[in-house]
Amino acid sequence: MSTAKKSVARATVKAVLVVGLLIGFGLLNGATVVVEVGHRGVLFDKLRKGTQQAILGEGLHVVNPLTTTVYQLNVQTQTYTMSNAQQEGNVAGQDGIQAKTRDGQNVTVDVSLRYHCDPAQVSRLFQTVGLDYEQKVVLPSVRSAVRDIFTLHNAESVYSERRGEIAEAITAKVTAELAQRGLMVDDCLLRDIAFTDEYFAAIENKQIEQQTALRKQFELEIAEREAEVRKIRAQGEATANNIRGQALKQNAKIVQYEYVRKIAPNVQALLVNSTDLKRGAGAP
Repeated sequence: MSTAKKSVARATVKAVLVVGLLIGFGLLNGATVVVEVGHRGVLFDKLRKGTQQAILGEGLHVVNPLTTTVYQLNVQTQTYTMSNAQQEGNVAGQDGIQAKTRDGQNVTVDVSLRYHCDPAQVSRLFQTVGLDYEQKVVLPSVRSAVRDIFTLHNAESVYSERRGEIAEAITAKVTAELAQRGLMVDDCLLRDIAFTDEYFAAIENKQIEQQTALRKQFELEIAEREAEVRKIRAQGEATANNIRGQALKQNAKIVQYEYVRKIAPNVQALLVNSTDLKRGAGAP
């Protein structure tokens, strides 16, 4: 073999080796998958076009890149906030939940949901819902629960003492629904409940009416008490007059005494009966 042919042969072998190494490196690189911290790997079989039940934990794994694709799902706690306040929700602008109370009042509810994917059920979640589970399942479930629970309470109870009870009911409902999908609820917080201006005006008018009614009730009670005092006083005077009249009938001298008592203080008077008067005059 000539020198030229040998050189060509050696070059060809080198080229084949390089290509082989590149192909091998590519296959090896495609065959290794690193599942990130706080994630789980779901295996999808390209040939059978189905999700496998096996779940990959965190770290390095070797798979067949020609037949298998690995999808990673986050199993860490995630928080989604729906709010009307600017820069507070996951979506800019008015993203609060519009609901209606039992007595027909419109309210806007700001909610924060803390949840995570169940690591043992990520394959089922991926198979039944997909990667976009937050938009497809989580948010609709929260909105539905808030609206359903608020229709059970009137505006006054929502505004005052039953807010904690309502939050617990919403959490229980969302927890039950998401658990069926392989999602676990950590907490559901009612951040704010906003009523319409018309509702606050109605509350103010109601308070004014209540204060007016209380004032009238107080005035009525005062009038009734004063009337009772006058009645008791009149009854006392009538009783005294009756006693005085009975006494006057029984003793005529008391009549004379009452007469003299009413005479001016500078008038001197002497009370005598008719018999004593006749004796003083020398009458027989």
